[in-house]
Amino acid sequence: MIVCPCGDSQTLTVWVVLDCAVTAVLGTYSTEDAAIAAADGFGSCSFPYLLSEVERVALLAAS
Repeated sequence: MIVCPCGDSQTLTVWVVLDCAVTAVLGTYSTEDAAIAAADGFGSCSFPYLLSEVERVALLAAS
């Protein structure tokens, strides 16, 4: 659980699936297994990526 600057508390996504060019987040996931399965479903031009703490906070702030 993290509190964003706006004061909201949310459980953060830890994993995302990115396209190969790293220009789009194709999905957000709470587990590595879910991200791997989703990346497999998106095809060969996607991959799971573990977000850093800074990236998680930025993702929360942007939502």
